[in-house]
Amino acid sequence: MSTEKTSRRTFLKIAGAGLAGTALGSTASSYARIVGANDRVGVGIIGFSDRTRQALTPSFLKHADQLNFQLVAVSDIWNRRRDEGVAYIQKLTGKAAAVARNNEELYARKEVDAVIVATADFQHAYHAIEAIKAGRDAYVESVSEAAARGATFLLFGFKRPPRLAPMQAGVSAEEVRQRFAEHGWELVT
Repeated sequence: MSTEKTSRRTFLKIAGAGLAGTALGSTASSYARIVGANDRVGVGIIGFSDRTRQALTPSFLKHADQLNFQLVAVSDIWNRRRDEGVAYIQKLTGKAAAVARNNEELYARKEVDAVIVATADFQHAYHAIEAIKAGRDAYVESVSEAAARGATFLLFGFKRPPRLAPMQAGVSAEEVRQRFAEHGWELVT
């Protein structure tokens, strides 16, 4: 047995910490399962359309709380649609979304981790690649192979054009970068 004396202050700190741990019944591993603000995925909408209002946003909101996703911004070059989008999100979620006049403003916002591309179909490939270049994940519907191949070649400036653009809806930016590397495609930014 040790003959060292423990100060009252040290004893109270150790005893208090032990009692608090027992009372809460928490372990360090249980804290890892707590989903917090740092784990929240901020999602921006690119192009607020009727499809966004009628299908994409309602579907997103059905799962947003469970997945810790939050709509945080709307980007649309048309101020009417942009304002409608912000008001719609406010109405559904009770939270204000940031306004971005263009995608550069949207991607400059640190809280935007991912985007939903809701523009006209012929613009999907362009916006998907723009999101990947900005380091964001993107949900994109109906990206055609031809549009993706052309947009990929133009935007990324490959030393040689890819035969098939490795794009599919719902792919993360990191996965696309990995696929590019697997094919030996060089990214020029």
